[in-house]
Parts: sequence; C-alpha cells; structure tokens
Amino acid sequence: ERLFTKRDGADFKLARRLDWGDRLASE
Repeated sequence: ERLFTKRDGADFKLARRLDWGDRLASE
C-alpha cells in the first residue's frame, strides 16, 4: 500500500484523473 504524502499530491491527482478516464473509456 502506497503512503500518501504532500509531495505526491499533484501526481496522485493526475494519476486518479487518468485512471478515471481509462475507466470511462473501457466501459
């Protein structure tokens, strides 16, 4: 399990956004 840190904030949001887009594309 990956720990969340302030430094990862932007990357986490971007990754979540890309993952959300991938889910929409796969449905």
